Amino acid sequence: VILRSSIIVGPEVPGVHRPLFLQFITRQIQDMMPTKYLVDEVRNPIFALDICRIIQALICSFLEQARRTYHEADGGDDWVFRHTFNMGGVDRLSRLEMARAVARAMGVDRASMDRLIIPCTSAELDRPFPSPLDISMNSSAVYQFTGVVQPLSFDEILNTIIF
Repeated sequence: VILRSSIIVGPEVPGVHRPLFLQFITRQIQDMMPTKYLVDEVRNPIFALDICRIIQALICSFLEQARRTYHEADGGDDWVFRHTFNMGGVDRLSRLEMARAVARAMGVDRASMDRLIIPCTSAELDRPFPSPLDISMNSSAVYQFTGVVQPLSFDEILNTIIF
């Protein structure tokens, strides 16, 4: 099984020696550092714990299917499942929209937000590699297959892990 995501968000991870996207935004705002955020790259942020719930449901489903197939085939091991699932969150957001949501959750006033969160396009940045503008995704198939309730919204994620 392949699980595709466009951006994974969650709490800080021990052993990762660079800030993840949410932690980067939070630190930039706390340090009062004006920072450019892309307006034209769209993603579906998904919470790391929602990914865990999806993987757990997939494992349980696969084990049950393999067990049934094993018994039906009288000990055979012919069952193979191959599938690619999109695994994004419910919100389709630019990095600018994510940064503004973090600032709102932190209680930053509008004037400070406008000074600290600067809109820019991907064409304005000098990056060593191109990035697709829209990798938002329809993830309904993975939720339907696993029976996992829809993931948390971006605002719910922020309320859960940051504030």
